[in-house]
Amino acid sequence: MKQLLQKIISYFPNLKSIKDTGSSFKTATFTRTIHSISYKGTIFFALVLFLQNKGMSMRNIALLNSIYFLPQLFSTTLVGSISDALGNRKFFLYSAFLGSGIIFFLLPFPDWVGFFFILRFLQGIIESAIRPLSQAIISEESNEDDRGEKISIYKIFVFFGSMLGPVLMGFLIQYTSFLLAFFITGFLMVFAAGLAYKYIDSEKLGDKSKNKVNFSNIIPDIKNL
Repeated sequence: MKQLLQKIISYFPNLKSIKDTGSSFKTATFTRTIHSISYKGTIFFALVLFLQNKGMSMRNIALLNSIYFLPQLFSTTLVGSISDALGNRKFFLYSAFLGSGIIFFLLPFPDWVGFFFILRFLQGIIESAIRPLSQAIISEESNEDDRGEKISIYKIFVFFGSMLGPVLMGFLIQYTSFLLAFFITGFLMVFAAGLAYKYIDSEKLGDKSKNKVNFSNIIPDIKNL
């Protein structure tokens, strides 16, 4: 496996510098890749097929996808503001991975359409933390000289996960079952939570009195729209 990774890296010269990065950068990149595999493979591929097999209408399936993004209009800013104030991105990140994993375990079981909507709404809130916090960690692990290169490395792995996700889920569904596909996705997210908990460096909280959350900035000012 190590030789295979070295072979892949040899074809992308800018990936060679990843060995010189810290554990937080590597972990944030790897866990975000896992999330990308799960997100593209399960949410936008397997879930649609699964719900069609359960007899759900295309209208409700479309609404389910929309309701996933609805809370992210506000919760992304909320999570970002709170994590900036408390300075503990690690806690929010592994909690988000863990919460998302639990929801993936639950998704195959509801028979009531309303419960699907509740789970997808909650998943949208939880997962709104993953992307901005991962990117914040990548930015904080970089400096002005190598920030562009590190962000490009991070993006390469995220795009790779997006490409790989539907293929993996397709094979799993074809040769096993939807249930196993959801369980494996949930396990991957819990595994990502464990990696984030163990390998991402904890930040010093500092003086919390100087880092109060400014809730007035959380809801966008729509007066100038």
